Amino acid sequence: MDAQYSTLLELIAFDDGPYDEPKFRAVYNHVEDTIKPDAPSSACPPLPVLVYAIRHILEPSFILQEIPPLLRLIVHLELIRQRTVSTMQRMLRDADDPDVPLSLSTEDHHALAQLTGAKRLAAQRTVYRKIVNGCSLLHIHHLWRIYDPETDAPLTTALINYFPAFVMRDPDMRDQCRASLKTHPWHYGLTDEERAANCETGQRAAEFIVGASQYLEDPAAYCSDNEFAPDTPFDEIFPPPDAVQITEAVMRYLKMVKTATDTLERVLDELAM
Repeated sequence: MDAQYSTLLELIAFDDGPYDEPKFRAVYNHVEDTIKPDAPSSACPPLPVLVYAIRHILEPSFILQEIPPLLRLIVHLELIRQRTVSTMQRMLRDADDPDVPLSLSTEDHHALAQLTGAKRLAAQRTVYRKIVNGCSLLHIHHLWRIYDPETDAPLTTALINYFPAFVMRDPDMRDQCRASLKTHPWHYGLTDEERAANCETGQRAAEFIVGASQYLEDPAAYCSDNEFAPDTPFDEIFPPPDAVQITEAVMRYLKMVKTATDTLERVLDELAM
């Protein structure tokens, strides 16, 4: 392995300890000064680099304006997970085929089989999609709070980016929604059930925008019409997704992906001996 990347991987060795600002600063400086000048623009960063970038957005506190790049990073993680699972499944098939010269130890066969169990994989995919939908809805809430009509794109743009299946109900928006489906990687490879869940979240986002706008025009009337006390805080009327819960879900997902990749790497190393 190139010495520059070896140093980088040592700096960002995965751990779930508290945020360490000097460590993050050291990684940033190493990337900027040593790796970035020579890195091909098409190069895919190693998993530890993705983990570092994700944690830097989430810690010490969730940087909400960085949700779009966070989602792109998480999509990369999902693709790594899928590729890892595919490799492990292929190894298991080969190990069970008497015509293929691949011999796995009982321990390794059990480890790979456990990590590729149908229920485990379905649960991991569910966590991934809940993270995507939760981040998308949280970003809509954030954009509404900071919205400046003189400088910002209409909030419908964000709805299209995150929830094209919902917005596509409007015939005038269908071309933009089709473009969004092709442009944004978090829409890649969705099942019908996943599209339905995304559409449902999109409806919640649209209802928030409409309701919050009505509240802004006349808070007292909105509270009266919707049976809220006049002094009810905005976040109690329109509760956003819990950023702490989303952060915890992302960290669990990171560990899922890393467990799979570490196990595969260990098994491959043993086969190469």
